Amino acid sequence: MTAGRPRRWVAAAAALLLAACAGRGRPGAVALPATADTGTVAISRPTLIGFFPPLTSARLSDSVFARTLSAFQAGLAHLRPAFEHAGVAVYEQYTDTVVVSEPERGLQIYVPPAGGVGYYLAAPGRDPDILQGLRGEAEIQEAVWRYFHEHGVRRASR
Repeated sequence: MTAGRPRRWVAAAAALLLAACAGRGRPGAVALPATADTGTVAISRPTLIGFFPPLTSARLSDSVFARTLSAFQAGLAHLRPAFEHAGVAVYEQYTDTVVVSEPERGLQIYVPPAGGVGYYLAAPGRDPDILQGLRGEAEIQEAVWRYFHEHGVRRASR
């Protein structure tokens, strides 16, 4: 046997192992939607990270979970073009842990409560703001406006 064959075998075995572990070792893990982002998000401009629990076959068979997922995805899909046009990066993650990095602050880790759905707002040099729970589009728009504009939404006087 030549030296090249064992290396090819090891590379093939590693590729199969990586493919088998693509669901992060969770039983019943399913493929992520095409819009999903994975890994650490670098905060270099205003950023909105929508986060949702990891997708598994068991969770997707739960009708409440499936409806919540559908509403989450539809809301982000509808808001994404306008936010990105306004300079806000939009990420969609299916994870137990949101990890962001910023040059001045290094890595920051946020662990949502169990079953956590929400929205992580961040900008360079600012503390993040986190909206817990599934939110309607108007509520997300208002939160984004308040967070990224120092003086917030102008309110009508009483």
